[in-house]
Amino acid sequence: MDNNQKSIFAAVSYSYICMIDDYLNVLKNPCASSFQYFDEDVSGILSDLKTLFTTLPSLLDGESEFKETYAQNLVDYRKTLEEKFRSLSAYKRELMHLTSLYNLKSSINEATYEDYHLTEEDAKNMDFNMLAKDCSSFVFAEKVPHKRQDRAASLLPYVPMRMTKDSFLAYVEKSLQKINIEDTKENAEFLTSILLQLFDGQLYENYGLSFVDIRRSLEELQLIEDPEEFFEEADLTNETLDFAIDLIQNLYHMICSFSNLLIFDALSFETLTDLHVSFYDLYCTIQNILTDSDDKDIFLETLPERVGTIKEELNGLYKKACKTKEIDPLFVLMQTYLSMSVHHVFGFDAGKHEPYSQEVLEVLKDFMSDLRTRLNTLAPIPRKLRMQYFMSVVPFIMNEQTFYNYVMQGFENVSDPKRNLFTMMYLSNVLEEKGFFDTLSGVDQDGYVPYDFEDDYYDDSPLYGIEHDDHCGCGHDHHHDTHECCGGHHHDDHDCECGHHHHS
Repeated sequence: MDNNQKSIFAAVSYSYICMIDDYLNVLKNPCASSFQYFDEDVSGILSDLKTLFTTLPSLLDGESEFKETYAQNLVDYRKTLEEKFRSLSAYKRELMHLTSLYNLKSSINEATYEDYHLTEEDAKNMDFNMLAKDCSSFVFAEKVPHKRQDRAASLLPYVPMRMTKDSFLAYVEKSLQKINIEDTKENAEFLTSILLQLFDGQLYENYGLSFVDIRRSLEELQLIEDPEEFFEEADLTNETLDFAIDLIQNLYHMICSFSNLLIFDALSFETLTDLHVSFYDLYCTIQNILTDSDDKDIFLETLPERVGTIKEELNGLYKKACKTKEIDPLFVLMQTYLSMSVHHVFGFDAGKHEPYSQEVLEVLKDFMSDLRTRLNTLAPIPRKLRMQYFMSVVPFIMNEQTFYNYVMQGFENVSDPKRNLFTMMYLSNVLEEKGFFDTLSGVDQDGYVPYDFEDDYYDDSPLYGIEHDDHCGCGHDHHHDTHECCGGHHHDDHDCECGHHHHS
């Protein structure tokens, strides 16, 4: 057996175990058995895949035309799941917005402060400089651009928005120049449709058409006035969304792995199961689960660990095959399928590219115009929340100093200093969850790599002007040349803009 054949068999083996692993995750999902009540299309795909799996031996041993038909079906399933994923993501986006908005309109009572052992004096005397430095260090310690983007995106939703509309639009416009897409109007329109959905989930063209019960839950949430009831219902809706999204993700990846098994005319079921001593047994066990055998629950409980061990073993062989110097085109195709994720519909390639054609530039220009119009029609609090989140999804183009300034400005000119402590907690929690504080001991601070692209967005003054946290409701931006309050608006009650869920 030559190296190319070894590589192909390594990819086939890894595809099979990935398919088994993903299918187990689907079958274990709490929503799996009742998905017919959520969405008929996804329920139909689940039923079809059950049939495909149980008839796998005859499918692999069948004629090539037979395989091609089912391979095309799998492509169609992927398209359907991408649409469903966009719908669920739109609901998720709006749930986050609703909870943030509800939270901002609710007052923070003294009992809440006591829970966190906070006082107004603590808030006034707090120095947020070190936290801002930590946030900046965390982001710019990462050398790989897309990973740095991920780090920034994990923090930005929690930094209160202080940009004016104009500064925000200027940042977004420059940020979008970093996105590398195929130079066609169709691709530009798809990109802007994704961006609009990320700004406001309700702008997805199919919003509300799938998972109707979830849409109704979101509508009913807006009518709830009692905080305890609201957050209880919001948590339940969020849990349902998470289960549904997990199922879609695993189902999508299972289909991609399954597709690799249908590429070859000569791959029989016997050849497949001979590739590993456990493959035939795994197939039979999954079949027992699908037929609701008495041991179904035991299998679902114990099988994942065994599959995980085999997957780790085969992943090592697959990675070794990926390093083969002369790679067969079929192996490249299999690599592509194995790397696919339903999340790619929201992905973009940020990097240098040739100048875009005029028709693409026109689409991007129209998007920016539309975004400005939408910002102008939103009330101050919803507008800032949507701007705040959107900063986390466009390409991150700040350099280290500008990002530090951006975080610091989030703590300035607030109506109630105690709100800063909540923002501090959210940012600190992200850093802790990402393991940042674990890396500080013995770290050479000079070792952090600056983001030194010469065309990075940078302005050492406040970011084109900042907004004061006054929420007067007039709908206008209030510009400040310094960080001091302009004193032009006096309010007894203010709403914070941190955009997060405070439980009282």
